[in-house]
Amino acid sequence: MTEYMTDIDAFATAVQSQWANQRIHEQRDHFSFPGRIAEFKAALVAHPPVNEQEFYARVNNVLLSFHDGHFYGIFPKAKYLQNTSGMRFQFSEQGLLLTECARGCEQVSLPVRVIRVDGMETESWLVQKAPLYSGSTDAGRREHLVRHLEQDDRMAPAISSASIEPLVTKITVKGILGVEQDLVVPWQNAGPSPVTEPQCISSQLKDQALIVRVRTFYCGNFNESPATHLARFNNQLTRVLSSEIPFSSLIIDVRGNSGGMLDEAQALVSHFISTPLFWYASKLRSASPGQLPEVLKIQPSASPFANEKRYSQAPLWVLMDGGCFSQCAIFAQALQDSGRAQLVGTEFDAGAGGGSSLAWTAPSGQWSANIPAWEVYRKDGQLLEASTVKLDLKTLPSRSDFYAFGDPTLLNA
Repeated sequence: MTEYMTDIDAFATAVQSQWANQRIHEQRDHFSFPGRIAEFKAALVAHPPVNEQEFYARVNNVLLSFHDGHFYGIFPKAKYLQNTSGMRFQFSEQGLLLTECARGCEQVSLPVRVIRVDGMETESWLVQKAPLYSGSTDAGRREHLVRHLEQDDRMAPAISSASIEPLVTKITVKGILGVEQDLVVPWQNAGPSPVTEPQCISSQLKDQALIVRVRTFYCGNFNESPATHLARFNNQLTRVLSSEIPFSSLIIDVRGNSGGMLDEAQALVSHFISTPLFWYASKLRSASPGQLPEVLKIQPSASPFANEKRYSQAPLWVLMDGGCFSQCAIFAQALQDSGRAQLVGTEFDAGAGGGSSLAWTAPSGQWSANIPAWEVYRKDGQLLEASTVKLDLKTLPSRSDFYAFGDPTLLNA
């Protein structure tokens, strides 16, 4: 127990040294950091963890509840789980919809409305669970909660404990004919490295619009080097783009993209602009060394299609939702501020204030954490937060829109 308390006290000191105002910076984040730590320590005393696995799981729950979204823990002895069904969800006027499922949903006609999660009404589940997840808006927190349902990267505890948030195991859906069906949410251990190459980018041509779907700017996992990530991202990007494609407009779909690496986001942008654009400026939270500008380092000539005017001049839209976070938010805002793209979607979670972070290791040497240390600014000097972001077209589709059009947000673009 002494070792656990020493680790938590050291973690609290490290966080407070990076946060001049000693509070999580996003708007509408109402809890106190010192109070949160005190509550965590009291729970350790009242209900001591029976092993390291449970302690790690508790710490991970605390990190998830920091709404900056860039806090995360690294637990070398932990096991992580993945949802193997291929489930994907979208929000609509009627609530949460299951829109994709690769395995275990063969008897369901998609899309269907999710009416219960582990027996709890979906709206109640969202209200109760979303505040535990990161995000600078309520919509962003809901999006991140749902993304964790699709692929949960937090640690699965070895034992059952009331202090640990359990994994979802079942959802109940209702189709257009009113029939209810229960679907199992299958989890399995995630390996230390991808078994197959992650599919980070895909594309399709629809009505002369080239739609580029970018699922992440972190094209790999934590065991691989940034250079490996970038090489994979660029290879996939080159494959989906072609001088043969007869498009007249461009759509970049970053819905549910929780961010990732700066170089990957800039590699994508480099294909679609003719001149470098302002990316962001950053400043340390705990000091004021002045603004440190970060501009586009990859020139447009890096694109094999740089000489094709249609890539840099064709009308460009970016599809957003509350799951676009961190580097994704910076990417979209840079394109909008430069005048190159218009933003279309349901919500924008501009939780971008990670920048470079402090890599901290617990005194025990058994776990570590990433602590955000920077604030991110737009070209006009405004802090990149949800209040400063304006979608060019905001849309919240209905369930009937999904049935009729398949992807109504895409249709609006």
